[in-house]
Amino acid sequence: MKRWKIAFETWQAGLLLIAAIICVVIFGALVDHAARNPYHRGVLGKIAYQIARYPANAKEVFKVVFGGKSVIEAMRQRFEGKSGFERLKSGGEGGMLLLSRMDGDSKRSQVELMDLENGDVVRSYSIDLKQIFQRSKVKFVNHHFKQRLPLNYIMNHPAPMNDGGIVFNTGYGPLVRIDACSEIIWVVDGAFHHSSEIDADGNIWAPSTLLPPKTKYMPDWGFDDAITEISPDGRILLQRSLSDILIANGLKHIVFGHQNFEDDPIHLNEIQPVRSDGPYWKRGDLFLSLRHSSAILLYRPSTGKIVWVKQGPWLKQHDVEILNDHAISIFDNNTARISWEELVLGTNNVVVYDFDTGKVERPYKDGFEKNDIRTIQEGRGKILDDGDIFVEETNYGRLLEMNAAGDVVWRYINRASDGSIYALLWSRYLEPTFAEKFVKTVQAAQCEPM
Repeated sequence: MKRWKIAFETWQAGLLLIAAIICVVIFGALVDHAARNPYHRGVLGKIAYQIARYPANAKEVFKVVFGGKSVIEAMRQRFEGKSGFERLKSGGEGGMLLLSRMDGDSKRSQVELMDLENGDVVRSYSIDLKQIFQRSKVKFVNHHFKQRLPLNYIMNHPAPMNDGGIVFNTGYGPLVRIDACSEIIWVVDGAFHHSSEIDADGNIWAPSTLLPPKTKYMPDWGFDDAITEISPDGRILLQRSLSDILIANGLKHIVFGHQNFEDDPIHLNEIQPVRSDGPYWKRGDLFLSLRHSSAILLYRPSTGKIVWVKQGPWLKQHDVEILNDHAISIFDNNTARISWEELVLGTNNVVVYDFDTGKVERPYKDGFEKNDIRTIQEGRGKILDDGDIFVEETNYGRLLEMNAAGDVVWRYINRASDGSIYALLWSRYLEPTFAEKFVKTVQAAQCEPM
C-alpha cells in the first residue's frame, strides 16, 4: 500500500511537471507571436505579452523611485574641473539664454533667463509640477509607469511669450503656458514632446502623440506622432497624424518600411514654422524633422502636401533652423545604431543645406571636433547673426558659443553641488534685439515674493 502511494505521488508530480512545461511552451509561443505580430495578437497574445513585460517595467520603476538618481542625469560625467557659466572671450554681446535644465540639487526641472555677459540669472521660472500633472488625464502606454513622478515632468524647450512668460512641453505630457511670475495661464492636456515654436501669427506648433493612435495598423501602444497648432490662449487649432500625412503623400515606406517592427517609426522631434515667403517655401509652411528615418520634410498645411523631402546625409538629426530665403541648418547628431546601442560616429555637426545649389556644407566641422561635441540624442545648434554658433550638448549637460574654428566665447556646464552633471532640456538662445525687449517685459512684471 505504501509503495503504491509513493508511486502515485511521483506520477502525480510528473504529470504536473509535464503540464507546467506545456504551459510555459504555450506562454512563450503566445509572447513570441505577439511580439512578431503586433497587429494580430488576439486576446490571449495581448495578455501574455503584458505579463512578460511586467519584470522590465517593474525594474524601471524601481530604478527611478529607489535608485536615487534622475533618469535625466548626464549620460556620462565629462568636463572635469568645469562647472557653471564661464565667459572665455569677447563676442555675442547682448544675447540672453533661456536655460532649461535638470537641477541636480532640487531634482526638478528649472528654466532660467540668463545674461550671457556674466552668467547672472535675471528671472527663474519654477513651478510645482504637481499642479500640472494633476490637470492631466493622459496615460501614455509606453511611459505611464514613470509619467506621474514629479522628477520626470520637465520644462522642455521654453518658448518666450510677449508677456514675459514661456510655453513648454513636459516630455510626453501636457503643453503648459506660464506668465513672467510662473503662474499657470493654461494647460493643454496631451502627449506633447520635443520642440515648441511660435509662427508668424503667434500660434504655437508642437509635436504630439495621438492617444489612442489614429493611423490604420498602428498598435494601441505605438507612437502615432502628430503636428499640433495651439493658439496663444490655449486652444488646439489643428492636429494631424504625421503617419497619415506621409501615407497620403506616397511616403508610407517611412512609416512601415523598417526591417523589424518599430513602435516609434517616425519620432518627430522638430516643427519649424516658416514666417515669410521665399522662392522655395511659403509663409505658414512647416519644416519637420523625422529622427528615425533621418529625414527633413517641408510640409504645407494649407494644401496637405509635402513639397520637399530629403533623407540624409545627416543621421538622426534635430533642430532645423531657417537661415535665409534659400538655406536651412540642421543639427546632425551623426548617430548610428550599432547592434544593441546607439553611438556618435565621431562628433556631431551642424550642416547647411542650400536650396539654390542642392549642396550640403559643414562650416563648423573643425569647431565640433575641437570641442568634442557628441550628444547621442537631442542637441541644438543655432547659427547666430555674427557667424558664431550656439550649441547645446543635451545628453552631457554642456552649452557653448563658438566660432567656426572652435574658439569658445562662453560655456555653461550643468554641474550640481554633489559634483554630478545633469542633462539639459533644450535651452534657447535669444538674439540681442529680441532679448532686450523680452528682459524689459520680464522685469516690469509685478510678482509676489516666492
